[in-house]
Amino acid sequence: MDNVRLILYLSLALVVFLLWERWQQWQAPPPPEPPPAASSEAETEKVAGQPASEPSQAIPDDLPEAVAATPRAGDAPAAVPRRAA
Repeated sequence: MDNVRLILYLSLALVVFLLWERWQQWQAPPPPEPPPAASSEAETEKVAGQPASEPSQAIPDDLPEAVAATPRAGDAPAAVPRRAA
């Protein structure tokens, strides 16, 4: 008799879960529509005023390179003050 009760509880839990999932889908707002894509490069050139293959702004060559900071074993984080010995 205990097995029947367990099966009924599991069935009830499944039905509640499925109802909750469907309710979540029903209550969700519709996704926003994506903007219309340009159909060809010629239309893109008309809209932007320049060819699609050229970037709109050139990146200067004299920018400094980023250096990856790797902490050493004895370094403490900057936010933690060191205690006086």
